Amino acid sequence: MDQKTPGIIIHIELELPPDRLEDFLLMRNELYEVVQKEPGFIRYDLNNLASNPNKFILYEEWASKEDLDRHLKSEKVLKLINPYFSVFVPGSWKLNAYEVQGRIIPNL
Repeated sequence: MDQKTPGIIIHIELELPPDRLEDFLLMRNELYEVVQKEPGFIRYDLNNLASNPNKFILYEEWASKEDLDRHLKSEKVLKLINPYFSVFVPGSWKLNAYEVQGRIIPNL
């Protein structure tokens, strides 16, 4: 990522029906195997809420919007993404995208 091309962060909140949790986790692993090899991929975190194991927060980071766009149009991803999103509770998920404006690196 350079000064001219801000990175992109995707933040998705979603909920699963209790009977679809296992299916979702298997699909997540398959999707991650594909995504991590794509140009511009930086990070992918999926965490469930401690108070509800069926609610998740997905965090993806990409080097640029162009890399994210290429990812979303990839044939491999398109084959995996529709089944992936089909296991969510209808209307339960929301997506936000953010441009990375800078980073603060703490002194360790």
